[in-house]
Amino acid sequence: KRLRVITNALTRMRICTAQGEMEFDFKAEQHKIPEGYLPWFDVPDRATRAATVVFGHWSALGLMIKDHAIALDTGCLWGGPLTAIRLEDRAVIQVPCADSAVAKHW
Repeated sequence: KRLRVITNALTRMRICTAQGEMEFDFKAEQHKIPEGYLPWFDVPDRATRAATVVFGHWSALGLMIKDHAIALDTGCLWGGPLTAIRLEDRAVIQVPCADSAVAKHW
């Protein structure tokens, strides 16, 4: 059961309550988050608050750079660019998706 929770948290969780109750079905843009929930990276007392967490798997969020959270999923699978960041100076590097026409039919 523990491994299942870890897998779900790492691959499906985008939002949770301030108390850390996870919600696994939300996939939309940040402005559509239901009342009572917030992005996991904005939870006030999260254990990784002091670390900079670089993550993906939320293409509807797009590129987002905050002090302690960097979202890199810019939807290459759906035709957006592939995005990377150089952590030393937070320079963003983007290249076009190799074959967005194929990706859109995924």
